[in-house]
This record gives sequence, C-alpha cells and structure tokens, in this order.
Amino acid sequence: MLLRALRVTARRGVRRLSTPVAPTPEAVCANIGVDHHEGALDQVFATLDQNGDGKIDPSELKQGLAAAGLELTDKALQRLTETYGDHTGSLKQAGLLEMLAAVRDHKFHSFAEEAPVEEEAPEPPKQTPIHYVFSDIGHFEGAVDAAFVSADADGDGALNPEELRGALASRGVDVSPQKLSHLYSLYCRGDGKLELVEFANLCGTLTTEHCEEDSFS
Repeated sequence: MLLRALRVTARRGVRRLSTPVAPTPEAVCANIGVDHHEGALDQVFATLDQNGDGKIDPSELKQGLAAAGLELTDKALQRLTETYGDHTGSLKQAGLLEMLAAVRDHKFHSFAEEAPVEEEAPEPPKQTPIHYVFSDIGHFEGAVDAAFVSADADGDGALNPEELRGALASRGVDVSPQKLSHLYSLYCRGDGKLELVEFANLCGTLTTEHCEEDSFS
C-alpha cells in the first residue's frame, strides 16, 4: 500500500536504488495501490502533496513513488506527468486516481529505458565494373601472340595505329584519331612501335573507360 509505504519510509528514510529497475505490474499494483476504505485516496494525495498546494508536482510524485519502491528516471517521470498531469505536469486528485486505476488494470507504462535503435550502416558505394577491351583473349599460352598476329595485317612484327584501331574496332570500341594517337603513344616504348610486349601490356590494362574521349589516363 502506498500510504503504508510512505509512512514506513518516513520513519526509516528513503532508500535509493543504485540501478533503477522497472517493477512488474503486479509489484507496482502492490506498492502503489490504496486501501478500499473511504478517504484512502484523500490520505494518499495529502501525503504526496508535501507543500499542501492542492496538487502533486513532478518532484513530489517522484519522491512519493520512490518511497513506494518505484524509482523513475527523469525521462520516465516526464512521460508519467505528461500522461496524467496537467499542462504544468502536476497531478490533481483526478489525475492521481486515473494513474492508480491504470496501475490496478495493468495499464501502467513501462518506464524502462528504451534501447537505442541501431541505425543500419550505409551501403558502400557501388563500384563501377571494369570492362577490359581485350577481355576476350584467354589466359592460355599463346593467346596474346595469336591476337597480335591477327591484328598485324602487314606482318611486320609491330602494330601501327591503324592496325591498333582495327583490333579495337573488332571488339566494338571506336576511337577518334586524337584518342587513337594518345593511346598508341601511351603504350609504345622509345622506338615508337607497338610490338608484342607492349601489346601484351595493353591487353592486360586497357579498359573501355580509357578509350572514352574525356579520359586521358
């Protein structure tokens, strides 16, 4: 009984719990319920209304509930006074009666701290897939040699710019003369010829992105 608990606590002092624990509805009803005799609600209200101003302010309510064994966090107290109190958060007798009725009917709010909602980690940005121009060349021995011989139309052992253009076109890649000149000079060594070694490097690194007009890598 709240009234009995308040009286016992007044004699022994309020014992604060180091860790607030949300009681079960049954325990809340047992601790906050009032005797079913005439004037019981008046007695509880008067006991909680310590300054006698005719209403129970949040601090008085928190102290009274703590005396009955129900520790509340400030956030829980705010929700309780917003539910049953007036615009100032204070309970009058009707609000106290409504709160006690809710306790009796197991409609008492759960005031345990809500676990924070974990935000889902943002998905990593999708990487643009890499498309190699000469991806059709297999990794078996002699594959690059065969592609090189096929592209070397005049059979001189080196690819000139037009032969390189033909090798690109056969794979669906069309480049402008300026881009072709840039790619050719990029992969050629000091002699200015695209020989088998340079062509092998080109096959392993040249992407469709490199062949676009706005790409200079």
